[in-house]
Amino acid sequence: MEKIIKRLSMLLFLGFLLTMGIITLVSPKEEFSDVENRTLAAKPELSLESYFDASYSKGLEQFMCDHFYKRSDWIKLMTHMELFSGKLEVNGVYITENRHIERLSEPDFDVVDETIDAINEYASEISTPVYFMLAPSSAGIYADELDANAPQYNQESFIDYVYANVDDNIRVLDIFMTLKSADEEYIYYKNDHHWTSLGAYYAYYYAISKLGFTPVSFSQYNIERVSSSFYGSLYSETLYEGFGGDYVDIFNCDSGIQVKSVSVNDGIKLKEYDSLYFREFLEKKDKYSMFLGGNFPIVDIETDAQSGKSLLLIKDSYANCFVPFLTQHYSKITVVDMRYINIGLENFVSADDYSQVLLLYNASGFANDTDLKKIT
Repeated sequence: MEKIIKRLSMLLFLGFLLTMGIITLVSPKEEFSDVENRTLAAKPELSLESYFDASYSKGLEQFMCDHFYKRSDWIKLMTHMELFSGKLEVNGVYITENRHIERLSEPDFDVVDETIDAINEYASEISTPVYFMLAPSSAGIYADELDANAPQYNQESFIDYVYANVDDNIRVLDIFMTLKSADEEYIYYKNDHHWTSLGAYYAYYYAISKLGFTPVSFSQYNIERVSSSFYGSLYSETLYEGFGGDYVDIFNCDSGIQVKSVSVNDGIKLKEYDSLYFREFLEKKDKYSMFLGGNFPIVDIETDAQSGKSLLLIKDSYANCFVPFLTQHYSKITVVDMRYINIGLENFVSADDYSQVLLLYNASGFANDTDLKKIT
């Protein structure tokens, strides 16, 4: 009887796999998964070469895995089973009581040192004052929420290392303790790796005085909650919905400086807009792209500020929700993302045309960045 039960169980399992495989093959296929925020594997082409070098079988396996029927539901089930078994890390993301937290591995310091050298060289070659802000991620601020045995690189130490190795003529804007002191507030999304608009505001409030301006007080902003259903990049790794959707807020300074124009160079053509906010993204999964419309090689912003001051901002995506606060002080802001520029920065913009240069990167991304060195 025991052998019969085992055989029946095996047959049922094989039948299940066969049925699901057939359903997977005949069901409609998508090229991109909004939920996982990635391109799905394409069906491989069969040839003698791909058959004999095993690339076809590997490609078919990945194709079936990516397009498995109800794949997202299975991933969610697996995540809950792993949490139930006591595991807290899923696909490089810790699931704590309060949020998703990225697992930080030790940086490649050879790469980091090359980037620091490029920053130092760039600052030495221009006369415009250079400022540098390395923003901690939630993995640095909320490290104490992790289990004591959970592997995690110390991000605060990494930030200290970077600041210690940039030249003295670069003015660092160390906001770690500013954000740490506000860690009970909603300064980071629970399902995404970015800071919230509130987190960016606290960083702005500290940094703008170092840049020579008086910060706009919190009371002068009208906060507009534009979404309460944001599931970002960290959620895409786990599909764990236990924290609910994140809030997305816009800080409007209605009585302050207004934006006149936003010119976006997407690498192909120049497009003109009159707002920093692209609200069509609120209907999509990547709601953070509402800020500046996402990431582009160059964005030029003009305001009606009378300061006559201009800023060259070299950044990653953390700056996207930070920029609106800067518009209250600068007549012109040029935003540059080196990930989308393949030759030296001087071929596009000259630092001599600006009052100040600010480099703003999040520490997690900076630890693995290989593009910033193209500024020299």
